[in-house]
Amino acid sequence: MIARRFSQIFWGLILVLLDLNISNFDVLPDVAGYILVAVGTGGLKAISLKFAIASTLSWILMFFSLLGFFVSEAHTLALIVIDLVMIWNLLGGVIVFCEKHHRTDLAMRASNRRLAYVVMMVLGTIIGYAAADTGSATVAVMLLLILLVVLIMIIHLLRRVRNEIAMRLA
Repeated sequence: MIARRFSQIFWGLILVLLDLNISNFDVLPDVAGYILVAVGTGGLKAISLKFAIASTLSWILMFFSLLGFFVSEAHTLALIVIDLVMIWNLLGGVIVFCEKHHRTDLAMRASNRRLAYVVMMVLGTIIGYAAADTGSATVAVMLLLILLVVLIMIIHLLRRVRNEIAMRLA
């Protein structure tokens, strides 16, 4: 059952990460991704309070993504902050889970990835707003590409935790 929860988180983050728009219609809606992450992390709340926090924040992100048609600057910044706190707690729960199962190597990777995610999101947001004012988006695009790599590394880590720890518990 724990492996299933990690799979839900994995696929939920994939849905949130991928944007497949056809005629301005998102074929892979973020709402579905956030629901999967919320259900997956909610199912792991007995392992760590951090998973419970990530679940609550995922439900909030799902609600905000439903309101995405009415985007404002304040709404965008609120989503960024909630997303940062959700990922921080999600990976905090992964750290606790990995440490309980004596996989400090994976716990350290989770710690490094959550720090990298926060740094890249903060830098990307600041530079993105600065680039919008100056008209130069090169650095912002580079930071977004690096953030994409960090997200892929987070998803890969979740897959490893599922395969190397959670599957053995079933």
